[in-house]
Amino acid sequence: MYRDSKVDPVVKYYDETLALSGKSELSWYEKKVITYGGPVLDIACGTGRLSLFFAKKGYLVTAIDNSQGMLSVFQDKLHKHPELRRRISVHRLSMSNFSFPQKFNTILCVDAYFHNLTPLDEKKCLNCVSRHLNPRGRFFFNVHNYDPKFIEMCRESRGEKWTERKKYWINNKKEQIILEQALDIDEDEQLIITLLRFKRYNKKGDFLSLEHSKWMSHYRTQDHYEKLIMEMGLVVENLVGSYENGSVNENSQLIFQIKRAE
Repeated sequence: MYRDSKVDPVVKYYDETLALSGKSELSWYEKKVITYGGPVLDIACGTGRLSLFFAKKGYLVTAIDNSQGMLSVFQDKLHKHPELRRRISVHRLSMSNFSFPQKFNTILCVDAYFHNLTPLDEKKCLNCVSRHLNPRGRFFFNVHNYDPKFIEMCRESRGEKWTERKKYWINNKKEQIILEQALDIDEDEQLIITLLRFKRYNKKGDFLSLEHSKWMSHYRTQDHYEKLIMEMGLVVENLVGSYENGSVNENSQLIFQIKRAE
């Protein structure tokens, strides 16, 4: 995994590839933060994509992540924006084990909750959220809604069938990254293993380098999440399948809006 190294390709190319925000995504979360207010807790903040966005909007943000590599990039950004330092507090902490004296009106865990790899980690994460959520606050997280076809594809691939994920221009469009992935599965632990390779080319198309990385994520059913949330004393207030508030289907996400039980 890419936890501690700034030179891991996931970290090194994260902002120019995997962390690109869609307009509908940012708009959706901004509306939620406007509704429920700050302070904001950004769980698994990565390189600070959302934390910086909301700090620039004037909100107080506490950001946590367990990857020293990601946080190093985040700190580099903060050095360039010292005016935001009084609004952002950054901590290296696991999303399943954190504690702060204050509570939050908005808690976000964007594109990361599925990195709680065990049911125990999921429970510990939700317990931490529950302890830090103001009574009138809300918690938002999204996960993949994997359908049986995807699981079967992982079984067939076994980490050996490489497919192109996307192409990205980097370094002011002087170079291009072709990102490829191969998928594997651990059905006993309900884990998806995503193997990544970053092929870098110059503008002329000459090959420059090949770098590898990987991550793991859990796969669960919608029913699993709903039962777990209820078990932890929380309530699913709303569930949508996309940042356009589309319905949940086999090709959608699961985007949860959670509140504390009254």
